[in-house]
Amino acid sequence: MVDLGATAQAKLERHHLPRLANSGSPIGRFVAEIGDFYIGFSERLGFSGSDLHDPLAVGIAFDKTFARELRPMHIDVETKGQLTYGETVANRYLLLEGIEDAGDHYEITSFPRVEPNTEVPLVVDGDRFLETFLSRVSAPPRTP
Repeated sequence: MVDLGATAQAKLERHHLPRLANSGSPIGRFVAEIGDFYIGFSERLGFSGSDLHDPLAVGIAFDKTFARELRPMHIDVETKGQLTYGETVANRYLLLEGIEDAGDHYEITSFPRVEPNTEVPLVVDGDRFLETFLSRVSAPPRTP
């Protein structure tokens, strides 16, 4: 799991597109074409580029050093449909609310701790990741 605030630190911007489009790589050209669409959408919303959510998550899975600051969290996926069916739920503060029925209302009576089950990147080396991403997708295809 990578925090959306972290993925916003790795943006594909319009000035990256010529490098991809002219790379000689079919993957690079494809990323340039879809990047143009996503960047255009982001620009209409007032942003300078398109956040690389999924590529950054994959990048950190391969190289954890892209993450500069990690925060321990307890992550669950809601599977019963009680809150947000199928959504990832992050407990950032590692606390639960102990709630008891007090008759005509409920009272919070305790704050039991929950153990972290992962570390979530909050700050990443976006420039280094972006350079790695651009070089990989613009590389010529490998021959068998």
